[in-house]
Amino acid sequence: MALMFLAEQRGLDTVFTLDRRDFSIHRTTAGRALHLRPEA
Repeated sequence: MALMFLAEQRGLDTVFTLDRRDFSIHRTTAGRALHLRPEA
């Protein structure tokens, strides 16, 4: 996923996405989940 890659490259832990289903299972290489905005 491009957004996951970019967030890791830039050191971000919060992303804006409407695709909550896919991001609920993905983790960074450090094993962390990203914080998603907007809130559900």
